[in-house]
Amino acid sequence: MAPWSVVSASRSFAHIALDHSSELDTWAYHAEQRQWLEQNALTIEVGVTNRGTEALPFALGLHPW
Repeated sequence: MAPWSVVSASRSFAHIALDHSSELDTWAYHAEQRQWLEQNALTIEVGVTNRGTEALPFALGLHPW
């Protein structure tokens, strides 16, 4: 697994990104997460952009730990 890069961060906000491409598989993509705290809520925004030439099999799961 590749590490995520911090795009920007503050006490209540984090924006991280991951670029993936490999000769071991055919998928290339860019993923981003934005997470912020406001009052008593955590908001998480996730995006994935297919950068390859084939359809990207993708699923998302968020876990509370």
